[in-house]
Amino acid sequence: MTYSSFQFIEKEVKERINKVLDAVRDKSFTDYVLLLAKAGYQVEYERSILSPYVLSCRLEELQDRSRETFLVNYLNTYSDYLKEGTFMTDDIKEFNLNIQMMIYSQIWESHQFLKTLKRIGGILTGQPYEWKISFEYVNKKGEVKLFPKGKLMDDHILP
Repeated sequence: MTYSSFQFIEKEVKERINKVLDAVRDKSFTDYVLLLAKAGYQVEYERSILSPYVLSCRLEELQDRSRETFLVNYLNTYSDYLKEGTFMTDDIKEFNLNIQMMIYSQIWESHQFLKTLKRIGGILTGQPYEWKISFEYVNKKGEVKLFPKGKLMDDHILP
């Protein structure tokens, strides 16, 4: 990859994110504000004097902080290498590809990211802001199971 292709991809991603956020804002400004505030439901507060409906779900943010920090640092470092024209051997290119694949898989394991996508999909289809999102369901045998990621995407994010 060249630095100019990296810049092109970065610009395209930013434009698309802004376009989606503008569409959410135009659909429901109230829900847009809740989305930006990372409003959510803290199950841990259900049996306490605190309201489980919160702005800035700190527990989820803390769980993903190291993942996000690594992603930003890696992308900035990779961009700098490309900008400086740092020579990359085949071994270094393979290493970077492996790191990028791990980052990709970690993004899809992030419940905060998936909740954000689900909320955006809901808002854009005219549903109210969804405070409490669970990735679990009870099957026909009465067992609690996790939604497979692909099914979650098909049924709840990309309707």
